[in-house]
Amino acid sequence: MNSCPRHTTLLGFVLAILIFAAAQLCVAQGTTFGPPVKVTPTGGFGYEPSFVADRFGNIFATAHKENWQLVLAPDINSPTYTRSMSWDWISSNAGQSWQDIQGLTPLSIEQHEFGDEGDMTLDDADHLYFVDTNVADDTFTRWKVNGLGSVTLETTRPLIPAVQFVDDRPWVTAHGNGHVFYFGNEGDKVTYPLGTQGSG
Repeated sequence: MNSCPRHTTLLGFVLAILIFAAAQLCVAQGTTFGPPVKVTPTGGFGYEPSFVADRFGNIFATAHKENWQLVLAPDINSPTYTRSMSWDWISSNAGQSWQDIQGLTPLSIEQHEFGDEGDMTLDDADHLYFVDTNVADDTFTRWKVNGLGSVTLETTRPLIPAVQFVDDRPWVTAHGNGHVFYFGNEGDKVTYPLGTQGSG
């Protein structure tokens, strides 16, 4: 049996992998970043951001407000020039500029549902979900993404309600059409007496 064709095939396969790896390295070295963009508005500050991007090219972001701005933060992008919920933004130009996500009414009253820090996710039916903790519970908001820069607020709830006394950090994920999973971070046996302490 002649092993030469087998070695030639193996050599061709290894060569193809090396070419692919070299091409990826060249692409990675060609990636450049523009200047940083301040997302929080003048007078507003934030940290612990998270981002999601949809199939239309929109980028959505949320961030925790500074603790001294939790109850009321300045927001020049809001119709009331203030907000109580965590920061949430949309960019429809690859992150070059950011605006507040569209509200239910021209006054965007939902921006005054108190929030401490939040998380976002998208489902497969182009719904954007936002869960924002207010420490004792969470707010829940859903938008419908219709296209690039086109988002419609569908619902917002000031309470979920959660069954824990303190909610430190929410996580949310979704799939399909409206299948949403929310996870709250408590785990503190002092403030949540129904919890159990694990070993390890």
